[in-house]
Amino acid sequence: MVLQLEGSKRWKIYGPTRQAPAWRDVEAPEAPTGEPITDIVLTPGDMLYLPRGWWHAVSADQGTASLHVTFGLATQTGAEFLGWLCDDLRASTTVRADVPRFGTPEERTDYLAAVRKEVLAALEDPRVLERWDRSLDTTHPGLPRLSLPYLTAVPPQPGITVQLTAPRARIDQDDDAVTFSGAGNEWTFALPVAPALRLLADGKPITLEVLAVESGLSVGQTAEVVTALVVGQAVAVVGGSR
Repeated sequence: MVLQLEGSKRWKIYGPTRQAPAWRDVEAPEAPTGEPITDIVLTPGDMLYLPRGWWHAVSADQGTASLHVTFGLATQTGAEFLGWLCDDLRASTTVRADVPRFGTPEERTDYLAAVRKEVLAALEDPRVLERWDRSLDTTHPGLPRLSLPYLTAVPPQPGITVQLTAPRARIDQDDDAVTFSGAGNEWTFALPVAPALRLLADGKPITLEVLAVESGLSVGQTAEVVTALVVGQAVAVVGGSR
């Protein structure tokens, strides 16, 4: 994504020369040949989207100073999924065992058969992609923010304002408890805490007083819940009295 802020800039855009190139790839894409697909000039306020792998040549040749900002959209490829699967398979004794590098041909064949069995069993799990997707959300670091001066405990003061820092956190509930997962941590609370967690999950700043009133908890109970999440860096104190 390209956003032109000041001045103008010329963009010559060419098509891709390698399907789905990756930032860690086995070979570099070939340079494009021929004329560009389009030749455009961006002016202040213009935004341009370039798909992954599309070549472009940029020049500030319009006679003025030029400034633009760019940012990328992080996608997840099969390589990332398989990397996660390898880590997940560390629960298997077979995967954790030493590779028989200097073993007999029979030992190597048996080893590969055992590993293949583990990998295929994992891929045949109909929920494997769902578990991977959940892992991406709950391990996302979010927006780290120190909760000074309340790094280890949030006092039960109604005016203290808190805000979620793990925007991809997840809430799961069953008949016995509610689980909040985010920023690489997981917390299990009693069911009455669920409304407070859902209010926090909205991502908006909220005081302990409002959080308590809206969830039906006391300010003290709310402070205990928030303390656990603050210590785990999933929530931060963003305002209020000391």
